Amino acid sequence: MTGDLDGHQEGQFVVFRLVNEQYGIPINAVHEIIVLQRSNRLPQMPDYVEGIVDLRGRIIPVVDLRKRFGFPPRPEQSNRTIVADIGEIEAGLLVDDVVGVIRVPTDAIQPPPGMFTTNTAMVSGVARVDNRLVILLDPNLILTEREQERLEAQVAE
Repeated sequence: MTGDLDGHQEGQFVVFRLVNEQYGIPINAVHEIIVLQRSNRLPQMPDYVEGIVDLRGRIIPVVDLRKRFGFPPRPEQSNRTIVADIGEIEAGLLVDDVVGVIRVPTDAIQPPPGMFTTNTAMVSGVARVDNRLVILLDPNLILTEREQERLEAQVAE
């Protein structure tokens, strides 16, 4: 979070689209946004792990967020990938499209609705921005610790 000139706190988020919804992750977790050419599949990985890529000498896993969230497959293959810190690892997040960067005052962020369960603990809040809702994600919770460890071990081999 950053402060603005009149003392109000705000956060910056990279906003992306999945299906017809908009999601945001804190900009400080994002390294870059790339167009993924192709990834190499790994054996015995969950279906939401598309594979690994060599990103300028760094081997990183690529996670398809549609599959991770249990959404239907995309009609056409997207290659927009947000490279970010996901918990303890760096990973590529395959999304439908990247919308842009927004600034959200902290008082415009509502806590997640009470109906959310532990399966959606990755949702840190909901922001109303220009008459649209943006679901804010905690990048540290997109993958469980066990999933992060498994990916890290698989990539290291």
